[in-house]
This record gives sequence, C-alpha cells and structure tokens, in this order.
Amino acid sequence: MRAYLETRIDSERLMLRPLSVDDAEALYAMYLDPEVMRYMNGPYTGTLNQLRERLAARIDEHENDGYGLYATELRESGELIGRCGHLRWTIEGKTEFEVGYLIARRHWGKGYATEAARALLEDGFGRFGVPHMISLIHPENVASQRVAEHNGLRHERDVSVQGISYPTVRLYKTTRAEFTAR
Repeated sequence: MRAYLETRIDSERLMLRPLSVDDAEALYAMYLDPEVMRYMNGPYTGTLNQLRERLAARIDEHENDGYGLYATELRESGELIGRCGHLRWTIEGKTEFEVGYLIARRHWGKGYATEAARALLEDGFGRFGVPHMISLIHPENVASQRVAEHNGLRHERDVSVQGISYPTVRLYKTTRAEFTAR
C-alpha cells in the first residue's frame, strides 16, 4: 500500500493530494462557513493556529495509517476547494472504510463531490482490498445522500457511531462488485 504522503488521486477535473499544514488557511475559511459545516458538528470554533496544530497531528496519523483525508484541488487552477478522503470507523464491532467529502460552498452544484467520491471509491477498492465501502451521512443532508447514490451507494440502515455527535447517521454502502459493474 502506498504511504499517505506518496498518494495522489486524479480525476477528470480534480487532484486529491495529501493535506499540508499550508492548507490551513483555505480549510479554516471553509470550516467557518456555517452552511458548509451544518452537518459536520457546526462551524469550527478554534483559531487558525489551533487548526494548523490539529492538521499537523492529523497528517501524522494519516501517514501512520497509510490513508486519510486529502486536499481537493481543481486540476486546472490548483485552487483548494475542499477535503475528502478515506476514514476508518468501528461500527457495530466491525471495521468499515468510509468515503467522506466536504466542498466549499461556492463550488457546490458542480459535481465535484460526486467526482471526488468516485475517485476515492476506485482508489479505495484498488488499494485496500475491502469487499465494500461506506459513507456516513446526516439524515437531513440530502445533497450528500445524492452524491452517494450517484456513485451507486445505497442507504442500508441508520447507525450510531462513536465519534460522531449526532444520535444516528445514515450508512450508505456499495460493494466492490456493485461499484465495478457500474
């Protein structure tokens, strides 16, 4: 498996690359937007320096794990428009690999989340050898549910997950076979 810091995932319009502490300012602006963070525990309440420290710690974790969150950039301009990636969760005693995505509001409605999620599914099935992948989505986040459905994930059930502040989230899932058949 490629190490996190060596991983780059390209799609038609996007480049997903390892996060850097230099991404803190762009992420900070995005994390302060209440609409962007509406289904992600609300807007960030820390300082920019605290975010830099948190980001550095997260990057170390990702390198140790070999996967994690990636900066999502427009290939044409290099503009950072969000972050997405692979996350591991323990749900009902089983390890699950999630495809997660968060895009800055001014880039909503352009298909970037769908494109990033599709690239992550392709990469995840190829690198991790898992039989299925999931997305955990707030029950009211209809746009994110559509992204999952566009990529062939289907709502399987609602679950409680330690580390997520909402009582339940919707678990969307696709198998390697279902994804490959698309």
